[in-house]
Amino acid sequence: KTLSIYPNPNNGEFTIETESAIHLVLVNELGQLIRNFELNDQNQFRASVKDLAKGIYFISGQNAEQKVHQKIVVSH
Repeated sequence: KTLSIYPNPNNGEFTIETESAIHLVLVNELGQLIRNFELNDQNQFRASVKDLAKGIYFISGQNAEQKVHQKIVVSH
């Protein structure tokens, strides 16, 4: 099971996709919470993110199958 985040780097808009339910958090490089995501069958295990400011972010979370910690670069 994999988590896809694309495009990365991006211009402030990206999509997160996975194959199983997972709760994710998006934080900026200072560790401040930006957004929470619940990927499940109701949203086809997909979320779209828009309007992020330029910078470096980290998305993390875990479920029974996987642990995620991925860097996202937003460059306008």
